[in-house]
Amino acid sequence: MGGPQHMEKVFVYADESEYKIPWKDSGNARRISYIYAVGAAVVEGEESHAEVLSKLKLLREEVANDRSIANHDERLRLEESGWHLTEDQISTAIPLWRFMGQSIGIKYHYRYIEMMEKVEGAKLSRAYAVLHATLVKDLVRRYSRDYAIEFGFEEYTGLNSKFAPLVQFCVNQNDSWDGPLPAVGILSKGESDLSSIADYMILGISRLIGQNELDCAGADECSGQCRGTLFASGGPALGHVSPKDANFRNFENIRTSISSINQVRLHTGVLS
Repeated sequence: MGGPQHMEKVFVYADESEYKIPWKDSGNARRISYIYAVGAAVVEGEESHAEVLSKLKLLREEVANDRSIANHDERLRLEESGWHLTEDQISTAIPLWRFMGQSIGIKYHYRYIEMMEKVEGAKLSRAYAVLHATLVKDLVRRYSRDYAIEFGFEEYTGLNSKFAPLVQFCVNQNDSWDGPLPAVGILSKGESDLSSIADYMILGISRLIGQNELDCAGADECSGQCRGTLFASGGPALGHVSPKDANFRNFENIRTSISSINQVRLHTGVLS
């Protein structure tokens, strides 16, 4: 018999995000106000992974040298810690959104919960842990054969020591898993441009959900069924969101690369 079969690698860059829907008055107190989400940018194959990282490195250098931010703190921040959607200017963000739309080597996965009130501290860590476990479980099932998985979780206080046991738990729940235990790494902010890609995707989709809630509140004829078609695979519109909206355009830019979007229902004990 020959030696052990070489297993192709799949690289998973995971992150989490909180988004507060910007309601302008208190009349919508009974509607969702916060979206908590986790997600991952996934690249299959070492060659594709190296190619994507190389292109992102060149793009970051190109954007950092743009004359529009030559004398701005944005340039130094981008050089040191990469893209981060909550902080980036439009001129910095657009090139990365464009890259995400043009790159066919990245697959996106998104999991989220909707809350009426803000979640903080240990409760938030537990909520993110459940979301991450839901995502990891699905990815482990998807790549249970022929792939060696490498997980990179962006650091998050309260979860850093739990990521490896979480992955181990998800593997143990998969009867068909017969490969090596996935590698688990903790990435600091800006350590990988693919983590920035995950950040953009997660918050971008959360903003789309939030925008649909805002637009739905102003549509008297809608009773909320718009959520059912918000992420439909085809069609000219996403819920109520207008194609003129930046959140719509950003989502449309990456729609064909999105592999999964799932809303998660938390057990009542998670937030108790």
